[in-house]
Amino acid sequence: MRTAEQWLEEYARTHQNPANQRIHLIAVPLIFWSVIAALATLPPVFLMLLTPALTFYFALGWAIGLVMVLIVGFSLMLSYVLMIWGVPLFYVALTVFFLAWIAQFYGHKLEGKRPAFFLDLLFLLVGPLWTLQKIGMLKNNAPLV
Repeated sequence: MRTAEQWLEEYARTHQNPANQRIHLIAVPLIFWSVIAALATLPPVFLMLLTPALTFYFALGWAIGLVMVLIVGFSLMLSYVLMIWGVPLFYVALTVFFLAWIAQFYGHKLEGKRPAFFLDLLFLLVGPLWTLQKIGMLKNNAPLV
């Protein structure tokens, strides 16, 4: 299996355009949250998909896995607060998901390169790590928290 550094380096090769990077810095967290939020409305499916995703993160390193557990936890808390407030969470999450993906594909049009997940679906899990790295919360494959 590739190391976190190898995944991030390969992901970065398809994200060189500054405009695409800015789009991804917004769209990737929105997509991540929207997936967690939508799945939170379907608890059995949520657990079936969350377990392999977190296994991937922990395989890259315990610190990375723990940070991603915290991010998933924060996403869940936000989702449950929205549900308590009466927000139709599944539909809001679905809308955010599609709008953020439209933005991402526009970013890749500017980039002139296909999204990395066309090469390997695991890049869908690498995007959040790349975002953490870009905002300075992940250096040398370890979180700075």
